[in-house]
Amino acid sequence: MRIIAKSRLDEYGKKYGSEAGKQLKAWYQEAKEAEWRSPQDILNRYKNADLIGAECVIFNICHNRYRLIVKVWYGGQEIYIKFFGTHAEYDRLDLRGLCDAGK
Repeated sequence: MRIIAKSRLDEYGKKYGSEAGKQLKAWYQEAKEAEWRSPQDILNRYKNADLIGAECVIFNICHNRYRLIVKVWYGGQEIYIKFFGTHAEYDRLDLRGLCDAGK
């Protein structure tokens, strides 16, 4: 998979500290090497991931202290970083709006 805006992951790692940064780097490495063809491919690997529709996926980072939301274009093998933050920040999001908004 090709991750669009990896620089955003780096920024999040700096903002939220080294543990979050390490987890984001590990997620990035796995996602980069993955060939997800459907949401089920993601759920098979990440049992705690949640789906928003067919394209947006919520990953728990650092034992669910943080949430990473991405939009996956399976046909093009691309992942767009949509959000990373704490649970409190996540709780204030309009998830449908976030995921419905372009790439």
